[in-house]
Amino acid sequence: MKGRRVSGRDTVASETIRDRPLNVDDCMLLSVDRALRRLGFPGFETQTLIWLARRVSVPDLRKALASLVQEFPTMTSRLLEPPQAARPCWRLRPGRDCTFTQTELISSNTECVLSHASRLLSTLCDPTENDPIRFHLLSRPNGKDVFVVHFNHALMDHNQVLGVLRSIDRYFGTDTAPPPPATSTDLVRGYLRRFSRQRKRAAIRVANQWRRLLRGGSVTLGKELGQNSGEKVLALAVRQLNAEQTAALEKSLHRIGGMPSLSMAMLGSAFRVIQRLVGNSANGKHFCTGIGVELGVNRAKGVGLQNLTSMVPVKISPEYLADPDEVTRILAGEIRNRLATEMDLGIVAGSALLNRWPWQANWFVEILLRYAVSLWYGYFGSMDSVGERFCGAAVEQIFSVGPAWAPAGLTLLVNKFHGCLHFQATYLPASVPEPLLQQFLDGLLDELIQRSA
Repeated sequence: MKGRRVSGRDTVASETIRDRPLNVDDCMLLSVDRALRRLGFPGFETQTLIWLARRVSVPDLRKALASLVQEFPTMTSRLLEPPQAARPCWRLRPGRDCTFTQTELISSNTECVLSHASRLLSTLCDPTENDPIRFHLLSRPNGKDVFVVHFNHALMDHNQVLGVLRSIDRYFGTDTAPPPPATSTDLVRGYLRRFSRQRKRAAIRVANQWRRLLRGGSVTLGKELGQNSGEKVLALAVRQLNAEQTAALEKSLHRIGGMPSLSMAMLGSAFRVIQRLVGNSANGKHFCTGIGVELGVNRAKGVGLQNLTSMVPVKISPEYLADPDEVTRILAGEIRNRLATEMDLGIVAGSALLNRWPWQANWFVEILLRYAVSLWYGYFGSMDSVGERFCGAAVEQIFSVGPAWAPAGLTLLVNKFHGCLHFQATYLPASVPEPLLQQFLDGLLDELIQRSA
């Protein structure tokens, strides 16, 4: 395939450069990014892929991205860490274009698109040397484009990607002037100040919970990689339930979990399939993952890109996995109990505390990634709010893919679009071989279809 880079003025505007400190939760996610890169894996990166029905005007797209940078200057920043700065922050670089590449693919099929996207996702992107958000336009021979938003999770959460896409679409083909950048504030720190006593109690509960999670380790589908395992190359696989299957599944599962989200039902089925595949060779004593929880922080208009979620752990033992409906109820109860005890406050309070001791934070996060995560998981609900069209082209589908690392070896992201559930797996073939990954996806969808009957 032929690639050509389209970006990058090297001149910096004469205006004063100001840094944007990372907020409390950003810093914890930065520790995850550091730990992954220290273990030899690509950083804590996520992609959102928008599949379009025709070509996009590249000049108009570049103009829209230039307006977006004016609205969100953090997009072209570089990460500074001590001793270069008193605390971690984004060093703004006024006048720079955001990273944007255009590639002409040699095939129009889905596998070719996913292969290219996985190569991008496998490339180490240190935020001290690369923009924390990057854009790629993949042009297919059939006259259609795929637009890729590639971002570091320490900058923002997936929920904010849809807002970024809507902003690009609003600027596309118009002379709409972007608003001036707002003064950045640490919204999470302000949020924590409102809960001084609860915050301390929640932090203690969180510390005790992590101790219990680490005891005995988590069951994983993947295997640990040796020091000389070579390049950590990621691969992608996608599946889909059609609208009829999705509607039947929603009707069946909403009454079981007692929650409007399908997340716990799909997570429970994923755990059940992993257990069937690993059998007696299970390398841990329980199943665990983190669930993203919105902190309820009010987003002031123009506040900029920040990550405003906390990752609350849920855990279940293998002996409770026999009945899929019971698994759903247990996991739904787990997440409700976590929120009732304000564990989300404890997560961000603990992050604030660990920020004072970066070495301990890095060690703690590395231990969690290696021993307390069965798979990295996210259910993003409906993504229909992106709209029917993007940059003048009809949107055929949209979904996201995330990072993966050993020994978990697998990330499962799920979202709904146009009435269909989309399942995306990122995996390390060296840890989870491709045939095993296909067995996992086959088993997961088979179980969900059976549950919708």
